[in-house]
Amino acid sequence: MVINLLLLAALLSPQEAPFGKKAKPEAKILSVRTDKAQVKAGEPFKASFEVEITPGWHIYPTVKTTTGEPTQFEFAAAGIAGPIEAEPRAKVHPADGDEAAYEYHEGKVTFTVPLFLKAGAKPGPFEGKGSFKYMICNPQTCLPL
Repeated sequence: MVINLLLLAALLSPQEAPFGKKAKPEAKILSVRTDKAQVKAGEPFKASFEVEITPGWHIYPTVKTTTGEPTQFEFAAAGIAGPIEAEPRAKVHPADGDEAAYEYHEGKVTFTVPLFLKAGAKPGPFEGKGSFKYMICNPQTCLPL
């Protein structure tokens, strides 16, 4: 799944399911915060994304594990400046038969992404456009990025 996002300008709204149908499984961004009110090119800062995952489903960490595709953040005007942190930390699903152990996130998780504003980007409050990509799975199936 790919979700386009605009930091500090608008939050994603919950998907409405018409006529009583179940909403599509998703990792919905509830809030976005930055640790600095003003940024300039090359200056590091952090953006935190509070995410809620549909009950019964999970997504994978931002680094490759033994299974699934890693969760990704990409921004047009900013680059990733280091490892992305998640709170709470990923849970571990134990190995089961032929299936290797793997890490995953479920419920609510906050991803803190260290960023830097790219050269030529406008200084001030960060209002960069970007995307949030993830593979969402339940015990029976996975929906690709």
